[in-house]
Amino acid sequence: MAAHLGYLRDEVRDDRHENLVELIADRRWTEVRDADPRLGALLGFAEKLTRDPGAMAQGDVQALRDRGLDDREIHDAVCIVAYYAFANRLADGLGVEVEDHRRDDPSLMALTRRAMGGERPAHQ
Repeated sequence: MAAHLGYLRDEVRDDRHENLVELIADRRWTEVRDADPRLGALLGFAEKLTRDPGAMAQGDVQALRDRGLDDREIHDAVCIVAYYAFANRLADGLGVEVEDHRRDDPSLMALTRRAMGGERPAHQ
């Protein structure tokens, strides 16, 4: 998780998305959608597919189309979610620990704990 959030934080470096990484870590999809409607819809879709794949319906796909994603982008998103589910279960099943230099970054580790539900942000 720390590596993913770190890479996201490194990539999202503009004024428009100043708090986007924190919003994503906190799973505050409504605020993410306010900042970037397309990204917010995509992340909400990805979380639902990850947490409750049996609840996915055609309406979930249509909601992404309504936000401007085309079928190729939706396909790619589903494949990425599926790949990460596979890779994480493979690593967890084999006891693989990820080594990442980012673990030395206290702010990133705090963000990671929040994303994993271990620490609540000050706004709540």
